[in-house]
Amino acid sequence: MSSTNTLNVDFATGALSGPSLVEITRTLADLQGVFADQAAFEALDSSRVVYRVQLFQPVPRTPRAAFFGALPLLKLVWSATSTS
Repeated sequence: MSSTNTLNVDFATGALSGPSLVEITRTLADLQGVFADQAAFEALDSSRVVYRVQLFQPVPRTPRAAFFGALPLLKLVWSATSTS
């Protein structure tokens, strides 16, 4: 097995690592136009990270390559304050 097809999982912390791990980070700026209350949206810090997703991608992404799979991990790094 090639070392590029290795995914390391630290079960104590949940951290993932390896050469084929891809992380996608989305900020509020990436979600422009998603929310109905545009004035409230614009009042927020657009550089704030909303979520990160990690996926295992052992082969380069090309139109002819089959989708290998994504890890179902979504670490919420920001949430609205509850009003209740």
